[in-house]
Amino acid sequence: MPRLAFRPLVLIAVLALMAVIVGAQAPMPQPEDQETARIVVELLERGHMARPVIDDQIALKWFDNYLKELDPQKLYFLKSDVQEFKTEAKELDDQIREGNIDFARKVFDRFLQRNDERFKTAMELLHQKFDFTADESITDDPDHLEYPVDKAEADARMRKKVKLDMLVAKVVEELDPAEAVRKWTIRYRDRNRMWHQVDSVELLELYLSSLTKTFDPHSSYLGPKTLEDMLNTQLHLTLEGIGASLRSEDGYAVVQEVVPGMAADKDGRLQPEDKIIGIQKENGEEIDLVEKKLTDVVRYIRGPRGTKVRLIVQPEGTKERRIYELTREKIELKEQHARGKVVPGKGTDGRDLKIGIISLPAFYGDTRRSSGATPMPSARRPTAAGSSATSSSSTSTPWWSTCGATAAACSKKPRPSPACSSTPARSFRSRSSLASSHSPTTRKERPGMGPWRSSSTRPAPVPRRSSPA
Repeated sequence: MPRLAFRPLVLIAVLALMAVIVGAQAPMPQPEDQETARIVVELLERGHMARPVIDDQIALKWFDNYLKELDPQKLYFLKSDVQEFKTEAKELDDQIREGNIDFARKVFDRFLQRNDERFKTAMELLHQKFDFTADESITDDPDHLEYPVDKAEADARMRKKVKLDMLVAKVVEELDPAEAVRKWTIRYRDRNRMWHQVDSVELLELYLSSLTKTFDPHSSYLGPKTLEDMLNTQLHLTLEGIGASLRSEDGYAVVQEVVPGMAADKDGRLQPEDKIIGIQKENGEEIDLVEKKLTDVVRYIRGPRGTKVRLIVQPEGTKERRIYELTREKIELKEQHARGKVVPGKGTDGRDLKIGIISLPAFYGDTRRSSGATPMPSARRPTAAGSSATSSSSTSTPWWSTCGATAAACSKKPRPSPACSSTPARSFRSRSSLASSHSPTTRKERPGMGPWRSSSTRPAPVPRRSSPA
């Protein structure tokens, strides 16, 4: 091969290698993230109901929580990784008081590396033929597992997981082998992409929530976007958008459902399984939404009622590009409203009974009605909160275990500050939202601190498979 012809190939190979290396790096902490971390620790020790002292013992629990949040089934980290990180575990309390959150990035960096290794293994395994007559079992309780000693043991666990996924696709979903491979290829790819899209704010949210849960399982740190979503959507069960539920699939925002009676339904063109691939601005400029986080896609689509949005849509089963202009409307999330019914029954003595059943999918209330304004934090600092009120509710898979992400976006409003907030029962798997006001018996006043305000919401970062837009 001529020497000059060889150089471009070398350059391409080098650039490809650089892309892989850069893509596997955790997001860099920003100065505001470091200041936030330092302030949150101060607020937790001063204001959390548990009155915690963040010391070496708390640091060890925090370390364990953080690893569990990233790798709950012990599929990714190796035993040597954990041993290496644990040498630094008792220093986490001292580091965060200085605003040092480098440990969060260091561990996440290694997690991305291990995640890429398992992803590569899963892609290879999907194209192998499994023997479903073999007598094999899989341990699904991580408390009965140690971290894998080496890559070979980790790959062996991944093999069993992929085999189980393919068995479920075959027996439960009744998919043919080719369709099962296609489905799980997309899911594994989406899950891997999701981890690489985590930004510094989301990483901080995960890291600090791992700390707050050492005091009680219902406390979480809320980043700015999560707090804004909670205040403007989850507590009021309303949003302003087009009335479509979206999911993330193979890098696309796919329409999962069109809400009856809302803007998209009235227009009639947008249909389930259509892909929203971009937004066209008024000046004709286009914003590409392919392989964007679902949270970001939804924030582009939502906006104040009465305003227009131009969606660039690829209809199901085609490669066409169509532009649909829709007018945003106010949308009520009625499926989350409280419902009740009365059912007949029999008592132990045989008497007829009427049994009242109340279904409460989420806790909500119009917090703006009394004040006449949208509740937004006035300070640009994080706030800490804890609550003794808990609830049991429906559950969903946390965002770090799914291929999608909850997206809750409203029209542009002042950016709220992060918050530490207590979450309902069932820890981070809860989908309910709860706000409870201060009770005089829950806390004594301290000099320089106002009444305790507790709130409970779905935890950070975000847990649903689909998102309303």
